[in-house]
Amino acid sequence: MKKYGFSGLISVSLAGCVPLQLPAPPDPDEVNAGFDRLQPFVEKMNAVAKGDPDYSGAFPNPDGTRVFVGFRSDPDSKLRSYSRADVYVPTRTRFSIEELDQAKLAAEQLIAREQINFRFLAIDIPSNRVFFTEVDSAHRSTVDTLVRQHPALQVTYKE
Repeated sequence: MKKYGFSGLISVSLAGCVPLQLPAPPDPDEVNAGFDRLQPFVEKMNAVAKGDPDYSGAFPNPDGTRVFVGFRSDPDSKLRSYSRADVYVPTRTRFSIEELDQAKLAAEQLIAREQINFRFLAIDIPSNRVFFTEVDSAHRSTVDTLVRQHPALQVTYKE
């Protein structure tokens, strides 16, 4: 009986492997068409759920086939109370749209009061965060205090 070393087993097992072929990237026009098709569903959900204190927003998924709808608690039953359409997918989130709005407003007020230089400030519904980017690091202490008060803020500093 012939013995094979470990390296022999590897070479034999790799010999039968087929090179990995990645799928082609999506066509940007098709992706945009999917988003455009779903935008009325997003707008309708925003209109009907805007008064719900747990509502976190709605957004189309990247392939343009579904609309994710976020709620802080009990997303399945909350979504069913607004719509039973198959296009909607319930998701649990940490922050409501109201909390995201409050965090963004607090950052805007701090920017105006302290004359803070930054690159970008916006609510991002899919990540359930408020992005505040390339903030002047000279204001780190003040901004960090704001983040403790509004944990929905995601801050990056410019060094």
